[in-house]
Amino acid sequence: MLDWRFSRFLLLAAPLLLLSQAERTCPAGCRCEGKIVYCESGDLQGVPENMTAGCQGLSLRYNNLLVLLPYQFAHLNQLVWLYLDHNQILIRTFLECRSLEFLDLGYNRLRSLTRTTFLGLFRLRELHLDNLHKLDLSGNEIQTLDAAVFQCMPNLRTLNLESNKLSSVPVEAVAAWTSLGAVSLAGNAWDCTARICPLIGWLTHIWDSKDISMICSSPRSVQGERVVDVVRNHSTCADALSTTALTATLSPSPAGPTATTSSRSPPTSPVPELQFEHVSFHKIMAGVALFLSVSLILLVVLGFHHVTCVCLRGLVRGSRPLNRSG
Repeated sequence: MLDWRFSRFLLLAAPLLLLSQAERTCPAGCRCEGKIVYCESGDLQGVPENMTAGCQGLSLRYNNLLVLLPYQFAHLNQLVWLYLDHNQILIRTFLECRSLEFLDLGYNRLRSLTRTTFLGLFRLRELHLDNLHKLDLSGNEIQTLDAAVFQCMPNLRTLNLESNKLSSVPVEAVAAWTSLGAVSLAGNAWDCTARICPLIGWLTHIWDSKDISMICSSPRSVQGERVVDVVRNHSTCADALSTTALTATLSPSPAGPTATTSSRSPPTSPVPELQFEHVSFHKIMAGVALFLSVSLILLVVLGFHHVTCVCLRGLVRGSRPLNRSG
C-alpha cells in the first residue's frame, strides 16, 4: 500500500519536476525574478554563464566588463532589453540578438562604431551611447535623421554618413550636433531647395565652402552641381535663417560636451517599461497545460486503482472455501 502511494506521488510530481528543469538555475552572484536577471555591481569581467535561454531582460550595470565576444548573447533568443552601462567595454558585438529592443551602452569606453557593430539587431528601438566619439554609418540606406538619435550621443566628434539616401537634414538634428567636429556627407541624394539650408548654414560655419563635396540630386535643373554653388548662385537660402541666427543656434559649443557629461546622471530604474503580454499568455497556457496533465495522470491513477480493487475483490471471493453441508 505504501509503495502504491509513493508511486502515485512520483506520477503527480513528474510534471512539476519537468517544468522546473526547463528553467536553468540563476547564475552565481546574480538575482533572478522570473525571466529577468540582474547581475549588477559585482565587479564582473565577463558575462555570467548558465544564463537561461528564456531570459527576456538582463542588467549587467556597474561591473568591469571589457570585451564582448562574438555571439556572446546569441543563445538569448528571447532577450528584449539589455543594460551594459557603467562598465569598461572597448570591443562590442551583438550578433544574432534578434529580439533585442533596448540597449544601454552609456558610460563605457567606446570610441567608435561601424556599420556592422549592431548587425543582427533587427528589432532595436532604443540605444544609449553617452561616451561615443565616432559613428560610421556609411554605405547604408538612411533617408532621415531624428534629432533624438544625436541627443543620446552628447560626446560625438566624428560622423560618417557617406553613401546613404539623405536628401536633407532637419534643423532639429543639426542643432543636436553640439560636439561634432567632422562630418562626411558625400554620396547622398541632396535636395538643393530650401530644405538644405539648415545643413549648409552649419557646414559653412565650420568649414570653407570649397571643402564641401556634396552634389545635388534634385531639382533636375541643378543635378550634378555642387550644393554650395547652387545655394550661392541661386540664393536658395536667402530667405532662410540669417547667418547670425544659424551661428547662434546651430554651431557647436566648445563647452557643450563637458557640461552635458558632467550634468548627466545614470538612469534611476534599470528596467524599461515594457509590457510582456506574450509572457503572461505563455504562463497561462503553461498553467493550463500543467493542470490538464495532472488531471489526466490522476484519472489514469484512479482508474488503475479502481480496476485493481475490483480484481482483488474477485480474487478474494474466488479463494474463499466452500461451505459443505451435512
